[in-house]
Formats: sequence, C-alpha cells, structure tokens
Amino acid sequence: MIARSAIVALAVAGSAIVLSAAPLQNRKTDTAINGTVAIGVACGDGTFVPVAARIKNRWKPLIEEEGSLGNVYGVFTSDARRLPRQGWTLYPPRAGAPQPLSLKSPLKKDESSGCLGVAGFKSDAPRLPPRHVRPYRGSDWAPQFGGIGLLGPARFEHGEDVTAQPDEDSRRVAANIVRHVQAVERRILRDSRQPTLERFAGRTEVRSVVRLMSMTRYRTDDGEWYFFQARKQYGEWYVFEGKRMYKDWARLLVHGWIRSSSGGLCVHGLDGRFVDDDWKIASVYRMTGVLVLDDRTVWIAEGSGYESQWYELFEIGPGNSPPHSVLSVPNGGF
Repeated sequence: MIARSAIVALAVAGSAIVLSAAPLQNRKTDTAINGTVAIGVACGDGTFVPVAARIKNRWKPLIEEEGSLGNVYGVFTSDARRLPRQGWTLYPPRAGAPQPLSLKSPLKKDESSGCLGVAGFKSDAPRLPPRHVRPYRGSDWAPQFGGIGLLGPARFEHGEDVTAQPDEDSRRVAANIVRHVQAVERRILRDSRQPTLERFAGRTEVRSVVRLMSMTRYRTDDGEWYFFQARKQYGEWYVFEGKRMYKDWARLLVHGWIRSSSGGLCVHGLDGRFVDDDWKIASVYRMTGVLVLDDRTVWIAEGSGYESQWYELFEIGPGNSPPHSVLSVPNGGF
C-alpha cells in the first residue's frame, strides 16, 4: 500500500536539555535534607513552581487542580507548602552552570507564574528576556523557561540530544526505530479500522516517510538508554487549478525506549497511534533531564497535547525494571 519509507532526522525546537550537577547536601550536616527529593520549574520572570516530590520512596504531585481563578488553574498541596525555601539548586537550560536557589514569598492567590498556570513563589532565579510567541493568553510575549530546580540527595546527569544521529551508535538505533514504527503500523492496521487510511488504500501515488522527531540518550556503565519519538506521515502531491499542492492524509505517532547493551538492542514501552490534522489525540514529549537516585534513574519529561500540558516522570530501575511512568502532573502551561 505504501511506496517507500525512510528515516529523516527532524530537529525540534527546545529538544532535550542537558543538565549536570553533584548531589545536593545540607551544608551544615553534609547530609541530605530529610531524604526528600523535590523538583520544580523556574520561569523566566523569576518565579518558581515546585512540581513533584519523592517522599518516603513515593512520588507525589505538588500541584492539585482547582477551579480556574483568572490565570490560575491549580494550587499547591500540603506537601508543597511544607518544603523548605532554602537549599535548592537551579540547573539552567543548555548546560548552564548550576547555582543556589532560594524561594521567597508566594504569589497572590489570583496570580500565576510566568510559564505555568499556578500561583508559585517569587525566587532569586534569574530573570530572562521574554520571547515572542502566538498566542499567549492575549499577549504576544511569554517568559522563557528558566530551568529545573532540585532539592535533596539526587543529581542530574547529561541527557544527550542525538536527534541528528551524530555517531554510529545513534544511527544504528535510528535504523532500529524505523523497523519498530513499521511494526506498529502493521499492528494497528491489522487490529483496528482506520477510516483515514482506507481513503487512500492501494493508491501508489501516496508516499510515507518515518521522521525522527526527537531522540535523547543517557549513558550508563553497562550500556545506553534512548528515548525517542517518531512519526510516519502519509500524503500525496496533486494539482488543483493549475497549482501543485500537497495533501497530508494522516500521521502515525510513535514513542518508546531502546536499551543498547552488549546483548544488542531491546525496545520497551512502545506506543503508537494515528492522529488527524488537528493532533487532538497526540502526546508529544520533550525530555528535560535525567534525575539520578541511588538505585534508579528518573527521566523528567514535558508533555503537550491538544490544549493541555503536563510534566511526567518516567522511572528506570531498580535493577532491570523497564521504564514506566510514575507520575503525571498537569502544569496549566500556555
């Protein structure tokens, strides 16, 4: 039905952020603060919003939804309000140098932080120049993402953006992704009816191509982990009133994890679905860093869908436990 398929790297604005640092410790006792690990998001307007915390070995959201009040959609949980204001470390985007972070007074109840729809804290995070976007809740200017804040006995490791396939290892994984995307396509077409695809079934002029939207790599002592998101598009060129035009019939969106080790490549958590032109059922992820704990790693992802945004934590470990989602926190972003 489909004439050809190939892999093409597609750079996505704001793809994986590279973060690195040593574990955060209490300067007086040289021990972790209560064993609690918390993460949050700094906005470019100097505000800060705690998002999630690992308390007594369990991840908990620090934001809960509430009836909309102006630009505010959610409030802090009791766990968030008990977090210390001092002892945080801010990790700026693009591998900037980490710096101490202190939280100050909370915003007013009807005020929201610049990049999340939550009444967060004022902080000493750097203020960044706004960027031009459309739309932005009635304004053309939005504060930039200021980085990830960390509290507790953990550290960030580098998350490598290898979407452009800069080496042989990443090219080998990309070729493997193509085969998995095609396998997902066959399974979905076999198990369910897709009216969009039926409209051009058997038409040889329709072309498809697998495009790598993002791929993030994290190296360990015994191998590498890759998170990827790819899409397969279906479309054709046609002539209308003397003009050559392109019709995009459908897209298959696939994401998953690939483990590369001496034993070869192994795929985990493969998920795919067809999306229509408005992407209403699509979920797109941007990895913002890897949190390293004693016996596991936690990938921090920023997710976006149709009129929705959230932060999601994917945990790998302990031991051979495959990647799995442990928490999803809506962020009310713009």
